[in-house]
Amino acid sequence: MLQQLAEIGIDSSMVKVSTAENFKAFREDVKGAEYEDLRSFSNKELKKKVMNRELSDSLEFLFKNHRYVSLRVITRNDYEKEYDNELTNRKLARSI
Repeated sequence: MLQQLAEIGIDSSMVKVSTAENFKAFREDVKGAEYEDLRSFSNKELKKKVMNRELSDSLEFLFKNHRYVSLRVITRNDYEKEYDNELTNRKLARSI
C-alpha cells in the first residue's frame, strides 16, 4: 500500500503503520480445541510460539478469521500539486 501511495505522490514518511495482536480472541478460539494448551502462555510466549511456521500453518484456520485492516486517510489541500481523484481511488482500491 505504501508503494501505491508513493506512486501517486503521497510522501510515505507521513504515513503511520501499526499492528496489533488480539490474544483474547485467539484464546477463546482455541478453548476446547486441540490447541487449548496455548491458552496458558503469556502474550509474549504465545507470540513466540505462533511464530513457528509449522504451528502457524496449522493455526491458519483460526488466524484467517481475525485478519482485518483499518485504514484512515487524512488529506490536505496542496495547491502545488494536482492529484487525479480517479487514479488515486483506483490505486488505493487495488492495494487493499
